[in-house]
Amino acid sequence: MIRKEIKELFPLTFILLISCALYLYKLGSESLWVDELYSIHDAQNINLEIPRILYHVKPLYYALLKVWMVFGESEVWLRGLSIPFGLGSILITYLIGQRLVNRSVGLVAALLLALSPLFINHVQEVRFYSLSVFLNLFGTLVLTYALQCPQRLFLYSWAILRALAILTTPLNVVLLLPDATIIWCQFHKQGRKLLSFIEGLVITGLICAPAAFTLLTKSGPDFMASSGVVTRMKPGLKEILIILKEFLFHPPYSSALSEPLNYFYKICTILATFLLPFALLLKHRSQNLNWVTAWAVLPSASILFISYISSSIWLDRYLLLVCPYVFILLAASFIRVWHFQAIIASVIVVIYTLGVGGGLYYYYSLPNHEDWRGAIQFIKTNKQANDAFILYTNVEKVLPAIAHYHDRTIPFHFLINSVYLENSKTNDQQHIALKKELEGSDNTSTIHEIISASKRLWIICFRYCRDQPSIESLEQIFSSNKLYKRNYRKFTKGIHVFLFEPGYDTISSNEDE
Repeated sequence: MIRKEIKELFPLTFILLISCALYLYKLGSESLWVDELYSIHDAQNINLEIPRILYHVKPLYYALLKVWMVFGESEVWLRGLSIPFGLGSILITYLIGQRLVNRSVGLVAALLLALSPLFINHVQEVRFYSLSVFLNLFGTLVLTYALQCPQRLFLYSWAILRALAILTTPLNVVLLLPDATIIWCQFHKQGRKLLSFIEGLVITGLICAPAAFTLLTKSGPDFMASSGVVTRMKPGLKEILIILKEFLFHPPYSSALSEPLNYFYKICTILATFLLPFALLLKHRSQNLNWVTAWAVLPSASILFISYISSSIWLDRYLLLVCPYVFILLAASFIRVWHFQAIIASVIVVIYTLGVGGGLYYYYSLPNHEDWRGAIQFIKTNKQANDAFILYTNVEKVLPAIAHYHDRTIPFHFLINSVYLENSKTNDQQHIALKKELEGSDNTSTIHEIISASKRLWIICFRYCRDQPSIESLEQIFSSNKLYKRNYRKFTKGIHVFLFEPGYDTISSNEDE
């Protein structure tokens, strides 16, 4: 009996060990990128006193991170906070799949999540996404027990876990839609049981009420606008379908992939799209599979609806909350195909293996993050006394965030260009925008004071210096102030470091691609 249990646990243990190895591999090889630096900054500034913390919009992850940072602040340590939640998400995906369908479906779904480059990327970040998925799945698992045995222990646990998920990120409120739909379908003729679930929803609402008050009063109705997603195009059919590709095997930040490989991933996406509903088309499908469908489809539909009426939030990181349910559906469909025609299923396995293998290779091979560590270290190594430092970007929060790398030893002046030309094509357009901000705005006196008080001027240009014309525009503006480029280095993902000095015509230039 014991040997049988050990044998049954072996596949899941193997999947978890693979996941752990993938999560730890190259964990600290890249610099923290700007969103991770935001997390650190927010964690440093969160007030853990009650009741103040209750009024924070996303208090849970930042409170945990603040405590975690007491014991270390290296990249590996900070990113390590997300790993237990990533492993827990894989375990609970297996448990949900096993409970609602069968053990084989649970194992396949857990494997899909374990090998997803997108999920690995977010587990290897100092961000709240891993915790969000874990709490989301944990709440769903408890709800499956409550639906079959509506005891107060299960009801209250589900309500609290949903509240914690919402306090991790407000977007998790969309999980309540499938919850409520399933509860209504199950108990609409059983008034007493229905009331007990309503009581649970009330508990969730009461726990989240202070944070909701802050969100609505301070952030306004369009609270996503500050994140930059407001400028994104509304999702079309193509953007909706490629989410499957992002979930399964497409590496994040992979615009540099070759055309043949992108074509291969398109074929994989088409196959996955046809495979996904296969288990749902059967006449005698399980009611439990309908529950999984609700958790996959209804939150996605809610996010799509928000994207059309307000800011577009149809992004893979926001849709990550439905990813495990999509994998359970894919796993159920795959097992059906395997029983129906093993040869076809074997072909699917080969195609998936090639796709996810390529995705993992590119994820670990290509640079994924902005190299703030390298940029700051470059300045610290070469700076001299009385140098001046300017951070030139359109994101104000970057200034305090990058203090993590220079320990506030570099007194950066912040310069923001309110005329950010996202689609500018010509040197003249970019030059006009930069010149207006530097010489014709409220920053004029500050910039001239900095230039006159210092012999050398360092500039970190982030997101503005996208191409050679925009770099030349920046050089022209400062050359008009008798400052010439002495040194220049390009770092990954749009970070450019310039050293301007009077009277220099020669340039030392290095690039990190």
